[in-house]
Amino acid sequence: MDIFDYENENTVTPEDVLEELKNNEIINSDIYNEIKFNFMDIEDENELNDIEKYKKAYKNNRINKCVEILIRIGSVEENNFRKAFLLSDALKNPMSYKYSYEEYEKTMTILIETLKISNQNGLNKDFISDIEEMFLYSYIFYNCNQNNTNKLYENKFSLFSLSKQLRMICIFIQDQSRLMKKKLLSGKNKDSFITGMEIDVANQKVDFAAEQKVSLSDNYEGMLEYFDTLIRYLYASKKEDLKIDDLDEHGDIHPFNLPEFKEITNIAQQRNMYEELEEKFRYTQWNIKQCKTQENQDVSYFFNKNYDRYKNHLIAATRRRYHLTVRTIEYTDAVQLENAFASIQKLSKVIDINYLENVNIDKDEYFRAVKIVQPIILSHKSLSKDYYFKCVFSKMTVDNIIQGFEFLYTFSQIYMTAVLAVFNENDYSNYKYLVPIIEFENLVSIFSSLYEIQNDKAKKVLKCFLYDENIRNGTGDIYSKPLIKINEHQILFCETLIEQINLDRMIEIILQKYSVDLTPVGKEFENKLISRLKEISEIQVNTNHIVFNAYDNREVEYDFIGILEDNLLLFEFKSVLTPYDDSELYKREKIIKEGVNQVNRRSLIIQNDWEKIRELVNIELPVQPYRDDKIIKVVCTNIYDFTTLCMDNVIITDESTLLKYFTQPLVGIVSKSNDNFKVLGAELLWKSGKPTVIEFKEYLKHPITIGELENCFKNEFKTIPAFEGDLLIGFNDLVLKEDPYRKTISKIIKQGKKIYPNEVCPCGSGRKYKKCCGNKNNHSDML
Repeated sequence: MDIFDYENENTVTPEDVLEELKNNEIINSDIYNEIKFNFMDIEDENELNDIEKYKKAYKNNRINKCVEILIRIGSVEENNFRKAFLLSDALKNPMSYKYSYEEYEKTMTILIETLKISNQNGLNKDFISDIEEMFLYSYIFYNCNQNNTNKLYENKFSLFSLSKQLRMICIFIQDQSRLMKKKLLSGKNKDSFITGMEIDVANQKVDFAAEQKVSLSDNYEGMLEYFDTLIRYLYASKKEDLKIDDLDEHGDIHPFNLPEFKEITNIAQQRNMYEELEEKFRYTQWNIKQCKTQENQDVSYFFNKNYDRYKNHLIAATRRRYHLTVRTIEYTDAVQLENAFASIQKLSKVIDINYLENVNIDKDEYFRAVKIVQPIILSHKSLSKDYYFKCVFSKMTVDNIIQGFEFLYTFSQIYMTAVLAVFNENDYSNYKYLVPIIEFENLVSIFSSLYEIQNDKAKKVLKCFLYDENIRNGTGDIYSKPLIKINEHQILFCETLIEQINLDRMIEIILQKYSVDLTPVGKEFENKLISRLKEISEIQVNTNHIVFNAYDNREVEYDFIGILEDNLLLFEFKSVLTPYDDSELYKREKIIKEGVNQVNRRSLIIQNDWEKIRELVNIELPVQPYRDDKIIKVVCTNIYDFTTLCMDNVIITDESTLLKYFTQPLVGIVSKSNDNFKVLGAELLWKSGKPTVIEFKEYLKHPITIGELENCFKNEFKTIPAFEGDLLIGFNDLVLKEDPYRKTISKIIKQGKKIYPNEVCPCGSGRKYKKCCGNKNNHSDML
């Protein structure tokens, strides 16, 4: 009798035969797996790309197959291999808590074998270099992760309950904020004027490296980042503690003179720096090489070959902060602010700092006190997208979220005023008052009562500010969720965390969480820019909708076609979310590149479908298409992060920079003292009194909106703090060494002409300066 016994031989598949051979022990497991994988490879050949094949082979522990695929990818995709491999997550992140030794061993074996074969076969040197760097990357971050995780686990701070750990962290953060404000106030009278950038200049010593300098803002934000990392770890490791109510054991709690707290702070800082460096390697293509220190110690050195893009990202963050500061100052009314402070003082008298429950707040006095936060809210709203305020999500609106912020900010100022009235920094028993514990439902009740919102809705709004055990990457962080949950019903009320909320980022996170359709934002952005550019008499602007089937049999749509002198203006408008880390920056860059490709395709279509375009526009175009050197190609975004970059002969700029040249050509330095505005100097961007092609092209490369920022960022070698047994890691970073706006202000005051209110405005409007660019409600600034 045959060993194969099938009722219908026509249904037999190779897989059936293979299973039968294995079941009858005719082949062993190794041969079975090899044949089975060969069957899979045949099936996958036309269904999966090489990266997908690699991932599948990796999952099935097929080392040789992984090596074979890597060699093939490296041979075909010499220039794109690194990006494809890293950004697809084919190379696992060794900083992940889930990254095991088995994962590490498998990865290293694959990379070593790939290197060996690549060298033997003389493959492309860039590919070999990429594999070498991935080997170093995996080795460095795996060992760093292991050492750091062990230190986190072994540190005696872990012996405290979760509520104690979180409260000590928040007390430390609050006290650091108190000390920073104290330092700023002590130096306030040293300068004749302030720009709002004083805390951003790197002039403070770093504890673990005396030769390095950091700014007050970077020091504070860095602290928030590494405590954000630590809190996530504590929630993961002590999740069960959330069911425990141990507040009676807190006593006069504080984190000072605790060696374990200082150590855990350093461990968290180290981990945060590791994670940031891993992101830079993965998403922004930083490189690694092994070096020696002067003491002949091995050091892993990370560096960025493309500092222009990195610098642009840092410049963008600086511009955002400065823009917000300028707007906040503009919206600040000295008298209103003074009255708000007086109301806060009155309301603080009814606060019992020993018992922060069932607080009875006078509503009229409270709504005088909220004026303290109005300039900040108005500033954020003026810079936000109008469409956001039309959105409804889970029966809430953005205005509801802003009400929640207004309440938390004002209430925290009232509470902190009550604390600081009796606070003694030399008495450690006082520090517990810096961060009180409050029933979340009570906070909801106060908010609901003051704003006359139904309790359920008030709770839903304040939950948007709640940092809890469910926090994940992309769902928020300490910058957007300041209410730290310590058990099932109570939170920590930390004034400085509320004060520093990034309202714009928070709103965008919420809108994404509720899957709000944001596509109308792009059209709104496009219409706004076209409308503004239409007002410029020197530009001919097409306002017809241009869409047709092009010569390449694909539909094309033109965002903007205009004429400046004898040049064609070809603009693509891209509304994108602001990137706050390297992974977000990578995602936004993909959108920018898409815009660049669109502009270049439209430029080609101009050469091939010129007659169609001439028929569809409502401006007069020449009979012959414009030569490529007569087309100004621009991608204009609503963010600053890519401004001045040039990709494939397309210049990237931002809305503020573009409109500055055409609609606000007068750059003025305006001083504000109380509510009095004074023009110190001004400079006209249009040297000939009108916009020109030559000036516009030069302006796009070196816009006044960036001013001295580029020159104020300097390279600095930094190190990651290392404990005994840790690998030494260094990296090159860019730091702000000077106040760019102080330099620019001094330059314009020196070079610019003083303009008096009743003089004719130099922008060419014909109106008096005080009625035009000198009006405090629409005066020009450097943004």
